Amino acid sequence: MHKNLFALIAVVLFGCLVIIGLYLYRTQAAITVDSAGETKTLVNRSMAKAETDAPDKSYSNRTAKTAEPAAPGTSNVLKTSVPDKIKLPPKAPSNLTALSHSSAENILSFQDNSDNEDGFIMERKNGLNGTYAEYMFVSPSVTPPASSMVYIPDTSLPSGTDYYYRVRAHNAAGQSACSNEANAATLLETPTGLTVTAVSPYQINLSWVDNSQAKDGFIIERWGSEPGEAAGFKQIATVGQNVVSFSDNNLSPCTHYAYCVKAYRQNNSSYSSESTGTITLKLSTTNHK
Repeated sequence: MHKNLFALIAVVLFGCLVIIGLYLYRTQAAITVDSAGETKTLVNRSMAKAETDAPDKSYSNRTAKTAEPAAPGTSNVLKTSVPDKIKLPPKAPSNLTALSHSSAENILSFQDNSDNEDGFIMERKNGLNGTYAEYMFVSPSVTPPASSMVYIPDTSLPSGTDYYYRVRAHNAAGQSACSNEANAATLLETPTGLTVTAVSPYQINLSWVDNSQAKDGFIIERWGSEPGEAAGFKQIATVGQNVVSFSDNNLSPCTHYAYCVKAYRQNNSSYSSESTGTITLKLSTTNHK
């Protein structure tokens, strides 16, 4: 009798283990990540039951409903991916140029080579030995379509100052390489109030107002009417900083002369506009700004 009781208990325990094993087998799940690190896969071994039975609120069935339709003989797969255009940083801009526009403004232009940038980072430095720093962010909303030229003014600058520029594109994936480097110097302030005065039949005196703080000096040019002299202004002298007068000697009586004065800097070839004046010896004096 005891042997029969033990045998019955053994059969019942074995049956329970079989039932538990089948349940675990049918409900187990595996999560894998592919080699690219981008695709997340959820495999549900009880998928067939989830699709045919009445829906419930279990995690496995809720996951199955959001999975992509499975091909015959395969498991359902749930995938996430990153849009192609933001996987890589944008291409670097090119053909950067910088032009002096006035005593307070330079104009920059460059080629936009990307269609996935979030904008552009403008950098500049003061002088050849300066250090680059970001000074402006340009939104793509103010730039033309890709592969077009972009024009950006750099304003409110001091006169007679030498600047170097470069530009980078950026997006969520990072920044592009820098463009080429471009250089421009703001113009010097124009000298004003030029006067020309004949003090003898052979001498004319000039004076003017200095408006620039960054100059190296002034260039004096003259347009003469001497016999055999080529038409046009030609340089006759230079004077140093803060010098605001000049005497032109050994002239020919009864001859018409015109003058212009402009500020200059030697290290960046920046010139002001011209202030001009004309005179005819012994006859009349006419001043022009």
